[in-house]
Order: sequence, then C-alpha cells, then structure tokens
Amino acid sequence: MFSVGVYAAFGLLLPRLTSAPEVGLYTLMSTLLFFGSMTATFGVPILLVRQLAQSPHAVAQVFVEARRTLFWGALWAGLGILGWLAMESFFQSGSLSSERWLLAGLLIAIMFFDGLGALGDSFFQAHEKMGVPARTDALTGLLKAGGGVFCLTNAPEWGLFGVFGCFLLGSAVRGIQLHSLARRQFVQGELPRVRAGSSIKMFREASALAVFRVLRMLRNRMDVILIGLWIVPVAGWGMEETSDHARALYGQAMRVMFVFHTLTMALNTAVFPRLSRLAAASDSSADLRNQVVRVIRYQAWWSIPLATVVFLWSDQIAGLFGEEYRYGVSGIDGSTAEALRILSCAVVLDCVGGPMGMLILGRGKLDHWLPRLGGILAGFNLLLNFLMIPRWGILGAAWASLATASLEIVMKALISKKLMGGSAPFLKVMPYVFWAVGLGWGLEHFLDLPWFFEIGALFLLYGIVTGATGLVDSSIRRRVFPR
Repeated sequence: MFSVGVYAAFGLLLPRLTSAPEVGLYTLMSTLLFFGSMTATFGVPILLVRQLAQSPHAVAQVFVEARRTLFWGALWAGLGILGWLAMESFFQSGSLSSERWLLAGLLIAIMFFDGLGALGDSFFQAHEKMGVPARTDALTGLLKAGGGVFCLTNAPEWGLFGVFGCFLLGSAVRGIQLHSLARRQFVQGELPRVRAGSSIKMFREASALAVFRVLRMLRNRMDVILIGLWIVPVAGWGMEETSDHARALYGQAMRVMFVFHTLTMALNTAVFPRLSRLAAASDSSADLRNQVVRVIRYQAWWSIPLATVVFLWSDQIAGLFGEEYRYGVSGIDGSTAEALRILSCAVVLDCVGGPMGMLILGRGKLDHWLPRLGGILAGFNLLLNFLMIPRWGILGAAWASLATASLEIVMKALISKKLMGGSAPFLKVMPYVFWAVGLGWGLEHFLDLPWFFEIGALFLLYGIVTGATGLVDSSIRRRVFPR
C-alpha cells in the first residue's frame, strides 16, 4: 500500500512544481494507475496470505501460480486503462493525444512491476515479517518521489514523462527485489511447472475478492474519473481543460485523504493474517471479537483527531498548495478547502470500518457475498455522482463519497453483528469523537495563535486526555512508558 501511496504523496508536492492542468492530468493518470494496480492483482495477494496463514503447504506451487495470474492481471488492467482513456478522449475532443497514449504505456509497465512486488510482499506479510517490505517500500518510494521532483525542477520539458519514468524505475527495483527475496527465503528447491488449469483455478478463487476490492476502490476513486465525463464546461474552456482544472482541485483533497488510507491500510495489512487465523478457528470467537474491537479503537484513536484537524483548518491546508486551491477557480463549483471538509468525515468512516473489511476478507465462507457488496457500493456511488457532479461540481463528488462511506459502514455494522454477536463495535469510537472534536473546536475558536500552533496544542491535549482516561491502546502505552 505504501508503494501506491507514494503516487499520492508526490501529488501533494505537484502544485508547487507545475500548472493546474498538469496536476489534473497527473490526477487522472495516477488514479488509473491506482485502479490498475488493484485490478492487476486479481485478489491474489489476499488469497495467498489467507492460504499460507491458514494452511501453509504447497508454497512453491502457490508462488508460481500466483506469479502467472498476476502477469495476466496486469495485461487485462492495461487494456482497461487504454479503453477508458480512448473513451474519455473521444467524448471530450474526438481524438486521443499521443501524450496520453505514451503515459498509458508507462502505466502498464509500472503495474507489471507493482504486481511482481505485491507477490513478494504477500509472502512476507503471510509470515508477519514486514520489516523487509517496509524498508524496500521506503527506499524505492524516495527514488520515485525524489526522481520526479528532480525531473520537474531540472528538466521541466520532460513534464509527466519524466515523473512516470522515475515511477517506473522505482517500481522495477521494488518488484525485482521483493520477488527475489521472497523466492530465496520462503520457496525452497526447484519451482514446479505451471499448469494452465491451476492458474485458472486460482483466478476463480480470487475473482470474488478481486471484484469486491476493485468495486470498493471504485467507490473511493470513481468520482475523480467521472469528473471528466460529467463536469459542466466553464465558459470559454473545452471539456478537457475544465476537467483537468477540476481534477486538480479535487485531486489535492483526495491526496490529503490518502494519507489516512495509507496509514489505515498499513495497520489492516499487518493484522490480516492474525484475523484470518482467528476467523478460521471455531473456538476463538471471543478472541476474534476482542481483536477486532481493539483494532477499531486503535484506528479511531489516531484518525479522528487527524480528520478534525483537516476539517477545522481546511482553508490553511488547501492554501499550502496555492491560492486557487484554497479559493477555487472561477466557473468551477467548489474548492479544495471545501472538498476537504466533506471528505474528512468520509475518511474517518473508512478508517474505523477497515478492520471489519479485513475480517470479511479473512472469512472464506463470505466470498460469494463480496461482489454483491462491492457492486452495491459502486452502483450507489455511480448514481450519486451522476446526479451531483453536473449540479454541484467537485462538491457533488465529495458529497457522493461521504454518502457512500456512510452506507458502507452501516453494512459493515450489520455484518459485524452477525459474525461476532452483540452490539456493533463501531460504538466504541464515540469517546474519541467527543474529545477530538470538542478540543479542536475550542482551540480553533478561542485561541488566537498561528494555526499550526493550534494544531500542535490539539494533539498534545488529546494525547494527555486519552491517556488519562484509558483510551490509548496498551501497546502504545508500553512503548511510551516502558517499565
């Protein structure tokens, strides 16, 4: 997840390095890359982790089958990207520019290496040895982001080709490195020959996971894509120019939210093998519930105060990207600051609901429900975007995202009650909401300090209060106050 998060983190720097239309085009391409990387895996990493966590056998066979399946996944995802770009370009201007064709080629190559890296990462995750992937992700992430910044500052004529070229270099290093390390450490002896029937079987087993994952990610990113089709053109601008500017404004808000998604997915990925084992054991229902509730409280502890900061100080945060991001562009409804206030509410729901999503994925018996759940969420979001984007622009897209996040957490609450019994564990987050929102509102309204000092005061007071009231997880307390 960190390797994908680098694309969002780099996008946060982009408004200071290039124009808004270039930021908008980057937003489109990085979103397609995100979808493509999710699609390319076909749910294989999740299936691989679940199989190795629950019944670790036939490791070599699983390794080879997963590698071939991921290769075909990257190919199909690449065809999907080309198809979307062709459709949108012909809808907007009647032709697809050579620039977008070449960028799409770079995306396909990046997806192939991201899939190879996902294979190696999954073996380390299944054995709960995340140190090597974390270090590899950090180093290659610096290579991607650092190379992109170098190209834009020292060779601006290369534009986004230099940026995505550096992304390709970093993805290649990561993919080859993690694949080789996983092969040496976890797969002993000669690799068996791959039978086509085995790869097809893995694809079928992973397809339900893949459909759910892709459809759920569509819920989180569909609005960025659909802005290019349903935004109302600004007077004097064409559809492509309007959508590039709108995507620049909305994309920056989404990238701020991706900080949350990166952190929450890192934790969810770490606990997924443990939840899978507990879900498979018939005598561990109490342990399973305790583990899920603990992870939800942990997610709430850090995500709610961070979202409070984004909501209350959205104008100042958007202003870091430039004046047009804080105040908007004439003719386009909404600004980055306004979108941040709406999306900060949606991302909290995503964070506290994440552990339940991992539990659902860990329960193999629920696989047949996953495409239906993902389809409901994607269809609901598609309908809301269709109704809201033409009327309210990027704010309509933000409200559609919040409404869909609300529907998703209601569905997860119902499923959690069925799986674990008792009241929904999401009620455990209310004390964190009370303290974060109450302290943040008071500091923002009654203190006359620079905004970054007010944010620092909020984090300090929140940490003291939650620590004194027993709301901090025991693992954090042991690290902060070791005996």
